[in-house]
Amino acid sequence: MPIFSSLRYRNTAQASLEASEQLITFCLQSEWFALPINTIEKVIILPSIHGDPNNTGISITNYEGRELLVLDVSLRLFGKSTTSVRQESNLKTHSFKNQRYLIIVKTKTEELVGIPINSSPVIRRVPKSAFIPLPDIYLKQGNIQCLSSTMLQLADEAPIFIIEAEQLLRPEAILAQT
Repeated sequence: MPIFSSLRYRNTAQASLEASEQLITFCLQSEWFALPINTIEKVIILPSIHGDPNNTGISITNYEGRELLVLDVSLRLFGKSTTSVRQESNLKTHSFKNQRYLIIVKTKTEELVGIPINSSPVIRRVPKSAFIPLPDIYLKQGNIQCLSSTMLQLADEAPIFIIEAEQLLRPEAILAQT
């Protein structure tokens, strides 16, 4: 028995030596995206969204007694919104399956921004070796915007694109959509 125990210990010790990172992953328009967990303030059930009558993708909500900027992440990433964030957030649903969430992201300047998502977010710990660079041409001319220069490629899974939260707030990204 001691041989098996020491082998098990060595296998788990080797696995724990590989550096990893925790991410919040979620699906948008059949693609998987992730945000590093250290950029996330909180994930809450999507509250009522207000102040975007022209569907520009910029609205507000009340979070802990203050106004919070809410960005339509589909509009930022794909250049078009699949649904109106405001209309869907104001529909009261009692179905857990159809529940929408708001990821509250903290920027480098400590500003809080809300990102509404249609699916339940998943916390994942992934090895640093799973991060691979995106091709430069894709970053410059690809169909998805506001991405970091890396993505996740895990065995037998679709790629997971890493969102660069700071790029979501760039003035040129906001102006390009309006």
